[in-house]
Amino acid sequence: MSLVPDPVALLDRLVAFESVSHRSVLPIADFVSDLCDAPKTRIERLPAGDPEKVNLWLEKGPPAEDGSGLVLCGHLDVVPAGGGWTAPPFRLTDRGDRWLERGTCDMKGFLALAIHRFVTLDPDRLSAPLALLLTCDEEVGSRGAQHLTAGPDEAPRPRTVWIGEPTDLRVVRLHKGHLRLRVLLEGESGHSAYPDRGRSAIEPAGPVLVALTQLRRDLAAERPEDGRHFPEAPFTVLNIGRIEGGEAVNVVPDRCRIDLGLRLLPGTAAEEIAERVAGTVHGAAPEAVVTIDNLSPPLSTPETSALHRVLCAELGQRQTAAVSFSSDGGVLSTRGFECVLCGPGSIEVAHRPDEFLPKAESDRAAKLLATVVRSFCQTGGPPS
Repeated sequence: MSLVPDPVALLDRLVAFESVSHRSVLPIADFVSDLCDAPKTRIERLPAGDPEKVNLWLEKGPPAEDGSGLVLCGHLDVVPAGGGWTAPPFRLTDRGDRWLERGTCDMKGFLALAIHRFVTLDPDRLSAPLALLLTCDEEVGSRGAQHLTAGPDEAPRPRTVWIGEPTDLRVVRLHKGHLRLRVLLEGESGHSAYPDRGRSAIEPAGPVLVALTQLRRDLAAERPEDGRHFPEAPFTVLNIGRIEGGEAVNVVPDRCRIDLGLRLLPGTAAEEIAERVAGTVHGAAPEAVVTIDNLSPPLSTPETSALHRVLCAELGQRQTAAVSFSSDGGVLSTRGFECVLCGPGSIEVAHRPDEFLPKAESDRAAKLLATVVRSFCQTGGPPS
């Protein structure tokens, strides 16, 4: 095991890795593996569907024969930095009351605290296992977690998962899912001077867009039961996110693609929504092909979850909190993991220039981690 950096130095190291989703995460995964490599620490590199990607499972303490213990979970990838920054986006910058850099709050700030807590704990002092689950490709639809859960897994693992997504240190047990659909329209290319010899794939997209806009309005007028937890948007949100078609203004386009994103409420069946969208599209363009590109499921963890109760008690939270973004928690929950989100930083600055992590929240999160890890892994487990 290497000399363990303090949490700030560790954050500095983590954010320096430009682990943008379209790039390899192997360098940052290798760094974490080397840092955590020690006697009585179990390290697994789990499949992620791409040789340049990997999911990491690191564990210490006794085996989780009964599912006891705790998993600290976060994703290694970040969104691209883009322009508009007032400081280098991959070099930690001290702005007095905050740390600034891409990934500081989403979510390497939590990862630095979780990795530091994991590395510094003596495995002989654990009465239940403590694990780190570090995933890839969360920012592109939790694809790393999907590969992780796709195959059989007979290893005994802790089933309680704390995901450190930025929630302003609110305890979140509910979040929306994200269903991505693709609409494909095909025509026949030709010279635009002879339109009778081609067939446009873009023109029929017009009625499709009109029909989808009406469906968006219909969905916004509905009020499913679980919508009460999402007051800002208590319905399934449909977004027409991307349109692509044509090669040049003098060529009749033979292909048009429309990409849709739907934010699903907990309790909403993705298959039913997909069928509803397909029916709407086919009503406007029967020849269109509608396919599911990706599904990151909603999360609905019971209010009685031990981790939810312990975190709420420590933070003095009395009301259920929900968020409209998705996380790896939705995917992991489909395989029997009980997931709760709670982390420092705000999702409102997560994907913007000058993303930052408030120092005060990071300090509170560090103390919270120490208390909760002690409760789940060092003193016989959480209160019943």
